[in-house]
Amino acid sequence: MSNPTNKTYRFRTFQELVDVVPAHRIPVCMEELASLLTVTTSTASVLYEMAKDLTGKDVPEADRRVLLPEVLEWIDDGKRDLQANFSTEDGDPLLQVKVNKSKAE
Repeated sequence: MSNPTNKTYRFRTFQELVDVVPAHRIPVCMEELASLLTVTTSTASVLYEMAKDLTGKDVPEADRRVLLPEVLEWIDDGKRDLQANFSTEDGDPLLQVKVNKSKAE
């Protein structure tokens, strides 16, 4: 695998990802995005279960969703750090999850 570019790439769509991330770095970018989405959906599931335990009410499946930011950002620094920020429906910060994959392995 090639060396990190040490650049930050921002994109809204897969088309933009392909347009801005160098072709030889796309596999690394996609691996990190897949890990981030896994962490995000797993954490959201835990939050829904906690809400159910605290309120005694289940969150309907139709309302169990993860809203991604309009712009995704990938920093090609080779660190493999992941960060997911969770907010309330009003946009107030709720929880921040940080994972360093290179230390977790």
